[in-house]
Amino acid sequence: MSSYLAPLQCSQLGGFIDDVMERSIDLSNVMKQRDTLHAMLHALVEVRRVRDYQRIFRNASHMGAGRWIVRVDSVEQSLQRCGTQPLKAKSCPPFAGKQGGGGNCGDNKRRVLKHGITLGKNRTSNSWVVHFGMSETAVVTSKGMRRWASGHPWIYRSDLSERPAVPAGVVLVRDNRNRKLGWALWSPKSEISLRLLDANPGAAIDEEWWQSRIQEAYARRVGLDSVTNAYRVVHGEGDGLPSLVVDKYDRWAVIQIMSAGLETFRDAIVEAIVHVMRVDGILARNDVPLRSKEGLERETVLLHGDVPHEIEVDEYGIRYIAAPWTGQKTGAFLDQRDSRHLAGQSAKGNALDCFSYHGSFALHLAQNADTVTALDSSAHALERAKQNAKLNGIENIDFVETNAFDYLRDRERDQTTFDMIVLDPPAFAKTRGSLPAALRGYKDINLRAMRLLSPGGILYTASCSFHLGRDLFMEMLEAAAADSGRRIMLREIRGQSIDHPEILTVPETGYIKGALLQAMD
Repeated sequence: MSSYLAPLQCSQLGGFIDDVMERSIDLSNVMKQRDTLHAMLHALVEVRRVRDYQRIFRNASHMGAGRWIVRVDSVEQSLQRCGTQPLKAKSCPPFAGKQGGGGNCGDNKRRVLKHGITLGKNRTSNSWVVHFGMSETAVVTSKGMRRWASGHPWIYRSDLSERPAVPAGVVLVRDNRNRKLGWALWSPKSEISLRLLDANPGAAIDEEWWQSRIQEAYARRVGLDSVTNAYRVVHGEGDGLPSLVVDKYDRWAVIQIMSAGLETFRDAIVEAIVHVMRVDGILARNDVPLRSKEGLERETVLLHGDVPHEIEVDEYGIRYIAAPWTGQKTGAFLDQRDSRHLAGQSAKGNALDCFSYHGSFALHLAQNADTVTALDSSAHALERAKQNAKLNGIENIDFVETNAFDYLRDRERDQTTFDMIVLDPPAFAKTRGSLPAALRGYKDINLRAMRLLSPGGILYTASCSFHLGRDLFMEMLEAAAADSGRRIMLREIRGQSIDHPEILTVPETGYIKGALLQAMD
């Protein structure tokens, strides 16, 4: 074994790989003496949890290039410089089976070992691949380092002084003084080049790491099962798992993978979700525009088990149908759950729900209001809202297909009043450039709603436009109240539900601004 542990020059690497084919190598021993292989490895070389499958045996029937990779830090570029091809064995690799190199292959899923190291099967040739790869280093500017130090996980392309020379994945990040800052997801094509995963340079970004992080996020939702069977388990940067969304719908999970770096961990994430959440199926709603900016395909694809096209959600005793395959976001708007409950508890008399969509606010209002008028411009959305009302045995909602702006204007003209009004419109400001026009739209509907309130009437109003910050939102409401000629009291400032955590140093994690208001005259 000692002959394999001497420092190797580039010209010797081909012979090293040939020797791998001629005799078995105890990987655990190689790992223990990784420091003596620095000329070949240039970085940390470790494989964890190999246990019973620790050897690459001589009886591999074929060696050659392949698709799947096992990335062991820094080896890939060394091999490529020497023209050496990765290893591929058509027979089962010892890492796959339960009994070392013999017996059945076991499962065919890719296994993440460490720092993006993966073992997997080439789906085209049905062969297992052992491809020694690398986790390159990214060097960030002092500005980028300060951004991380202030608590924000993103590093932009302009804040990289040295780009990693590897495909998307996970990379070690250093500052200009060569100090290690931690591990980050690397997206070569994105303006957001790095997303901090772990500030511990010694961390192992392996299957165990993903399971631990998802378990921690899941534990933070303890208690939600008592009020609903649908909630967010992972809220991206809000849970320290940037660009990942995991929503639980009863016995199923719907996820979104929104960066190229994260995409390389797809199999590990799926296995972690199954292990932690014990779900029957996992659907990826990877149809968001952000994936295009990352150079990724937009798709909706089943990743595990089976996921039905309709799932019944129970929310504080109100039931509605989520559509994970075709609905908005991952199938429903889970972020306003607590505010819907609050609006329902505050409702009375004659209530109005603008921008009702599938009627989730209207269903809650109907519990305490005498009558509810639910508006939406989509006939298809209102059909689903009617089905949800029928599911709950609710008969005091009048569904109206109309433009909310026109409806509010007409009701102001005929001096109709409401005891409760809900304004939860779609995002008016999808870009920063559209913010001025969006502010005019928000002020218009809030001004008219304030004028339509009966004395003592209550208005719940919200915005999901990220570019409209909380301060601007409140300034808009103040201006609308001043122009309404009414005394409007602020009863409560609202945000998104607790399962969508907002991190103070990461403003992108908080996008919903809400307020519960009351007319005092």
